[in-house]
Amino acid sequence: MWHAKVTQVEMARRLQITQGAISRKLRGERAFSSDELLAVSKMFNVPIGVLFGEKEKAPADTPGLSSGGLHPELNWRPSHYE
Repeated sequence: MWHAKVTQVEMARRLQITQGAISRKLRGERAFSSDELLAVSKMFNVPIGVLFGEKEKAPADTPGLSSGGLHPELNWRPSHYE
């Protein structure tokens, strides 16, 4: 599922928060809770460390995930973690 494009609306629905809340979290204005981060890692089927910028060698059968880490379109990290 990592290669699937997920809209903010869909992501918010899956996390059971508003679209406005997910927008603020993605812009780094609000923090993701540990439960939300775990849900996001499951949503994209990636280890939670990848959300924090850890490099992961992609299995050959994982479309959209390069050996350099996150797919460029999904390479976001809340600014308060940088």
